[in-house]
Amino acid sequence: MNRKMIDKERQQMSSLSLLSIPAKAAAVRSQSMPPDMILLNLNSGYYYSTNPVGAAVWACCDGLQSVRAIISEVAAAFGVPAEEVQGDILDFLTDMAGEGLLRV
Repeated sequence: MNRKMIDKERQQMSSLSLLSIPAKAAAVRSQSMPPDMILLNLNSGYYYSTNPVGAAVWACCDGLQSVRAIISEVAAAFGVPAEEVQGDILDFLTDMAGEGLLRV
């Protein structure tokens, strides 16, 4: 991955908001390993492992739902208030965008 692409991804990462609509990057492959998820970034060659909450967030990143909707859906699935998980999910999505796993 060249420097220009990395800088663009960092810029996208900083622009994440509750209204953003994240989508899985085309160069990412995923494999469910219940209850977790394994992700492989074909551009960088790095792979990642999520916990069950990360797997649920990843499943929601379909390019149709806003970050706010993803937070609500994941909070409901785990029976916790959205306010309680909002910061963690925003951080997770920001990290994933920064690693090139998501388009925002």
